[in-house]
Amino acid sequence: MSVASVVSVEALPQRESSQIKRCWGDVAREVREEGRVAITTHKRVEMVILSAGEYSDLMQKVAEVETRQQIALEQLNARFDERLAKLQAPGAADKVDDLFAARGRAKAKPKAGSF
Repeated sequence: MSVASVVSVEALPQRESSQIKRCWGDVAREVREEGRVAITTHKRVEMVILSAGEYSDLMQKVAEVETRQQIALEQLNARFDERLAKLQAPGAADKVDDLFAARGRAKAKPKAGSF
């Protein structure tokens, strides 16, 4: 399911809940053909019925997003750990103390990301 195939609930084929009770076979056929059908009660969408394929596609996309988020989080944690290791390295505290003691005056031009 691509972003282009995302459809608002209101734009889906709609069936009244009473039709579900009377004509389940017709509704099931429409779900198979359309992939999804909105079920309404008093013209208000209550739920959406998805085909098994549509549901599988949706769950696959969710899993892909979760995987990308997990990878991004792991990369962020690795960067944090690297920076923390630099701060905890021998002599790092002395370098920070020297910076504060200099009161804004540096011996050489500072280099971004270094100590």
